[in-house]
Amino acid sequence: MSPHSKRSELFNQVLILEDASPQTAIEYLKNFAVDYRLDECRSFFWSMVETCLTTENNGFSEPGDRADLLLKNCHFQKLFEALFIMADHWNNQQTAI
Repeated sequence: MSPHSKRSELFNQVLILEDASPQTAIEYLKNFAVDYRLDECRSFFWSMVETCLTTENNGFSEPGDRADLLLKNCHFQKLFEALFIMADHWNNQQTAI
C-alpha cells in the first residue's frame, strides 16, 4: 500500500508549487519544457519501469501489477506529450505578442 494512500487528503492537494493558480501551473509547465526534452522524459520513465520490472520486489511481483505499471507508463507518456504541446503553444504565443 502506498504511504500516500494513508493521508490522501494531504497528498491530494498542491504541496510543492508556489500556489494553486492556473498561471503558476502554466509557468511551471513552460519552464519544465524549456529545461527538459520529451525524449529525456520518455527515457527517464522507461528507466523507472525497466527497474521496477527487472528487480526483485513485492510491488510488481504479480502480472496485474506489471500490466498496471505499463499502462500508467503509457498514460504518463501521453501526459508528457500534452505538456510539451501546450508549453510550445504558450511559449510561441508569448513571442508572437
